[in-house]
Amino acid sequence: MHPTTRESRFPRSPTGRAGLVTILVLTAMWPLTSQESRAESPPMIDVENLVRKKKVLDDKVPKMVIDAIGRTIAASPEKNADRTPPPAPMCKQPTGPWPNEEGSLLEAPITERERNEVSIQIDRCARSVHRVADPWRVLALYRLEEQLGVPEDMRGVLGAIWCIEGGMRSEAASGGPIRGDHDERGYAMALGPFQGHGWLWNWCGLDAGAADDLYLAARCYWSRVADRHQTLEGRCGKLGWRVAEALTANGPKYQHEGCKAESGHYKELAAWRLAERRMKR
Repeated sequence: MHPTTRESRFPRSPTGRAGLVTILVLTAMWPLTSQESRAESPPMIDVENLVRKKKVLDDKVPKMVIDAIGRTIAASPEKNADRTPPPAPMCKQPTGPWPNEEGSLLEAPITERERNEVSIQIDRCARSVHRVADPWRVLALYRLEEQLGVPEDMRGVLGAIWCIEGGMRSEAASGGPIRGDHDERGYAMALGPFQGHGWLWNWCGLDAGAADDLYLAARCYWSRVADRHQTLEGRCGKLGWRVAEALTANGPKYQHEGCKAESGHYKELAAWRLAERRMKR
């Protein structure tokens, strides 16, 4: 029978029933072993008192003490809940090429000169490119010229090449890669936004996939221009870069013109500069 009187109930103490339950749980957990087995057990160590007397933090307890009291106490979640993990070591700032070249080219804020240049290239391109041209890619290509060492009087030539050859498209109208100059069998001989032929990409060590990358194609093309300029050995003077670009675009066509050679790319660029001068008047 259950007790019914007030006196027979649990006494009301500061701990109440919770205190009694705690006592019962601890009693049940005490090992029910014989006196001999208890004598052979290692002596109990008052961990909290030891730590308090030595005035050390939990994570500074000597290893021999940790071994004595068990690693479960040292690694208790309650004891480590307020600890903050050490900060990760600082990573060295990368100094090599950026994984995304377009992102690195567009990192700096656009200047007024660059804004005008992008507007001129898109508005004055001989091909209608307003619906397909990405102004940010036009800007990135213009900034790439400075890295490649394009001379000041030729700045904008890579945009002119992209305008004439690829219509400032990043992909074909069908959504695939840009291909052109198909032979009688239907095979495309011109690849990518710069429409370079296989000999150019082989010279740069690029495959068809790399030729579809606007910035890789621009780097490859201008590296070939720089190589042709070096072979001129100073001939043609200030016109050397213009001639070298023409020979890169179509050597057999422009070779007989000597220092007067001007490719369609350069003529497109010259038309842009003429329009720019007229706008400033």
